[in-house]
Amino acid sequence: MNAQEAMTKDVVTVGPEATVGEIAGLLVRHRISAAPVVSEDNRIAGIVSQTDLGHRSETGTEKKRKSAYVNLAVKDGVVELYGAVDSNEQRRALRILVEGVSGVQKVEDNVSLFPKTAAA
Repeated sequence: MNAQEAMTKDVVTVGPEATVGEIAGLLVRHRISAAPVVSEDNRIAGIVSQTDLGHRSETGTEKKRKSAYVNLAVKDGVVELYGAVDSNEQRRALRILVEGVSGVQKVEDNVSLFPKTAAA
C-alpha cells in the first residue's frame, strides 16, 4: 500500500485563526487526531494535533510535557473523564479542551493525580 491508497481524501482543515476550543470540537466531531492549518489561499501553514492542543499557553501546560493516561465516556452531552495525570495544570487543560467541544453540557472529572515518587 502506498500513501495515495492510505490517505484521507476528504480532508478536514482549519484556518489560522481557529481557537483551541473550535479545533478540539472539530477533531472530536470528525473522529480525527489532527488537521492541517490552511491559509485563505489554500496553502498549508502547518498541522495541529490533539497532542498540540494539550500543550498550549492558554492551558498553562506549554512547558510541562508530562504523562497523562485518560479515558472518557460520552452520553447525552455528559463527558465523564477517568484516569491520572501528573499535575493539576494538566487536569485543568483537559477540562478546558473538553468544555470547548460543541454539545458538551457537563463534564464529570474523575481524573486523579499520579502519586509523587521519591527522588533517586
